[in-house]
Amino acid sequence: MIATRIRQARLAAGLTLEAVASKLGISHTAVMKFEKGLLTPSSAQLLALARACGVRTEYFFRTNTVELRDIKFCKRSA
Repeated sequence: MIATRIRQARLAAGLTLEAVASKLGISHTAVMKFEKGLLTPSSAQLLALARACGVRTEYFFRTNTVELRDIKFCKRSA
């Protein structure tokens, strides 16, 4: 889940792998591995990622579910 959110945050901020990597002081390959879930960022790297992408650190742990209640459908008149 964190991997997907890292990629979403980077893309939403309009940053390239290289741009994020230079802000974190790591290689673009490491950022790519974070996004693919092959490598887990340290807490310091996660804080730096959040700052670079302009999101709060909680963003990486939040779920994307939306609860729908009282769904009603209107009948179309022909």
